[in-house]
Amino acid sequence: MPSEKAITAGIVRALRDRGAWVVKFHGSGYSRRGVPDLLVCHEGRFYGLEVKQPGGHVTPLQRHELKTIEAAGGAAAVVRSVEEALAVVAD
Repeated sequence: MPSEKAITAGIVRALRDRGAWVVKFHGSGYSRRGVPDLLVCHEGRFYGLEVKQPGGHVTPLQRHELKTIEAAGGAAAVVRSVEEALAVVAD
């Protein structure tokens, strides 16, 4: 099974290859906790993508942040592969 780091790197490459602006967010230290791993802007739309390994689960705080992004008009999702991430951004 690929590591979360490897999945994230593949997603970042694939999204950037399609012209997306992508930032990998690190939620440790003094940063805001629960923010999705990837903050993405593509074709005028904002996305928050929480990357997990297959079978991985989001924390309640991560789920809250995803819902907050959606309430603000962005799109948010938990993704476990490059294909899932591309499907979210393509919608």
